[in-house]
Amino acid sequence: MSAKDEDPTEGSLTEEAFVDDLERALARLMTPIVDGVYAVVEATAVRRDRYLNDSDGDVTAATEAAIAYRATKTDRLRPFLVGLLPGLSIPGRIVVALWNRMRAIALVASLHGFDVSDVEIQREVLCCLVDADLSLERRIDTDDASRFVARELIGRASASSAKGRDAKRISFQCIHDILTADIAQKGAHARVHFRAKADKRKGNALLERVQQSLVSSKEQLELEDQLLLLEQAKDLFKSANKSDLVREAEKLRKSIENQKRVVSSQTSFSIGRAFIDFIFGMFRGIIDVLRHLLVRSSPNK
Repeated sequence: MSAKDEDPTEGSLTEEAFVDDLERALARLMTPIVDGVYAVVEATAVRRDRYLNDSDGDVTAATEAAIAYRATKTDRLRPFLVGLLPGLSIPGRIVVALWNRMRAIALVASLHGFDVSDVEIQREVLCCLVDADLSLERRIDTDDASRFVARELIGRASASSAKGRDAKRISFQCIHDILTADIAQKGAHARVHFRAKADKRKGNALLERVQQSLVSSKEQLELEDQLLLLEQAKDLFKSANKSDLVREAEKLRKSIENQKRVVSSQTSFSIGRAFIDFIFGMFRGIIDVLRHLLVRSSPNK
């Protein structure tokens, strides 16, 4: 059998058969989404550049446009997409729905500076299909992401199918409804995840720069510059909801503040010492001059 171009309200599959087919469909669709297909589909990187160009480089505006976009010409790709999935019993309209959702999420990831050819990012793109809690991301191995997502989708469809239907069979309609329902909210989940991930990466870069400046002679930063970078890093970590990294940046900031106070005290002491030395030297000079004058003015014996 091959992927079918039938109405998703018709037909169903057993749960295990659908898991297998859906898992393979997810894996096979990822490559053309990332790399594109010459004269048929734009690569994600090309779409990213186009969206950024249209929004004058504003990542937030480009992301909002990507989420708001509604594919209206995907039906012409249906034969092509179905052809990517030989031997699978998934209706064409479900393939199209998967394609649209995965492609949109991959674009959001790319707009935030991530390489969608990286298998780790592809895993996160797949997990965003089912709004997975990616704070638990390490529990989902990269190789198992497609199966994890397939089981999540089917688990939700199974709950709906159980009402008045054979609970052991999954309705095509339920899967289609899950994939096409509340597209904006699903896109927002991906936006929040990849923005937080980008903010964390930027914050880490600033934190590492400060740490390197403390131990390396390659880049010496003034104390004020170090404190400024740490404040920026803290703001990024807060945006990414990474409280442990906020604490780490704050701890380093306090250490640098203490160092600043020590340097300030040493500087004040040095200035005070120099002033005292100056005054003492001046008085010594005056005394020497007076002594010389007295010697010259004394009558010769």
